[in-house]
Amino acid sequence: FVEREKLPGRMFNSYNEGGYLTWRLGELYQDYIDGRAIPFGTHLFQRNGQLLGTLPDSPDWQNEAERYGINFIVIPLGRYNALQFFPVLRQFCQSDSWRPVYLDEVSAVFLRRTPQTENLMARLAIDCETAPIPPNPPTARDSKAFNRWANASALLQALGRNEESLQATTQALGIFPDTAFVHFLRGNLLRDGGNLREAEEQYRLAASLEGNAATWSALADLYQAEGRRVEELQAREQAVALLAKPGVALLSLGYTYLDAHRPEDALRAFARAESSLSPAQADAAYFANLAHGRALAWMALGNLSRAISFEEETVRLTPDRVDDWLQLADMYEHDQRPQEAQDARNRAYSLRTRTP
Repeated sequence: FVEREKLPGRMFNSYNEGGYLTWRLGELYQDYIDGRAIPFGTHLFQRNGQLLGTLPDSPDWQNEAERYGINFIVIPLGRYNALQFFPVLRQFCQSDSWRPVYLDEVSAVFLRRTPQTENLMARLAIDCETAPIPPNPPTARDSKAFNRWANASALLQALGRNEESLQATTQALGIFPDTAFVHFLRGNLLRDGGNLREAEEQYRLAASLEGNAATWSALADLYQAEGRRVEELQAREQAVALLAKPGVALLSLGYTYLDAHRPEDALRAFARAESSLSPAQADAAYFANLAHGRALAWMALGNLSRAISFEEETVRLTPDRVDDWLQLADMYEHDQRPQEAQDARNRAYSLRTRTP
């Protein structure tokens, strides 16, 4: 498509397909980055990843496009090691600065709006809401057709076209029914549609085919929504057991123990969560949630001083969360510290009036 339409200017691409694009288009276009350390370096590798998660009409994209003369973007959208690294797909589809001109179940091309590209854009622009995915649906029932339908189902879900995504999973499972990924995706679609019973069936089938933390965590969230506490705990424990660094899963497990009125187990889960991830591997919100969980556990155990200490750590790490300040105010009130309680409430009220 890029060759046929003779897209003008330079291209932007993500790291993984840089080597292929250099081999395939290198006589016509320079790539943005590929697997060679020289001349790209660590800084460009990091910027490449950041741009893939940045809104298309932002100054960052505008500056990068102007600096390098970028007029089009080639993006991989396959269900493995691609789609999840481009979380702003729908924003690019709706952007004023960039317009989709090519879309299939594994790739997209976005053209930048410039005087040089206006005629091309008028002729080639497509609508992500209605473009057929996959184009020319396969009629065969082989592995190639399965992969096209499986990729299409993931992409359609990312675009918010859930009914079409569900139909694509039906096509894929009709060819190869023993694929955990498609059952998991189908479970997500059914859950989002409010069909929790069938969603649970799909998640359990996915877990039996290929146990992984994502499936068990999704099951746990479903059980939480239904108030099935025992099954939720079992699912979260399964998720923790399958992760090399289960920090986030342990954090969720700790809060589930709190909901089940098991504060000692919650504290053990939080201790494991703390040792699982270092400060370099998690953000302040993670450690704030960890401190808040410990505060609630110690409160449940009747140790008010320790509860206050951890809640003070919570607001220090994330000072802009209203509920944490209100929780701290209640703790101060129970500890007969009225002035500090009022100060904490005043902070909460000031944040509430400042934040929609």
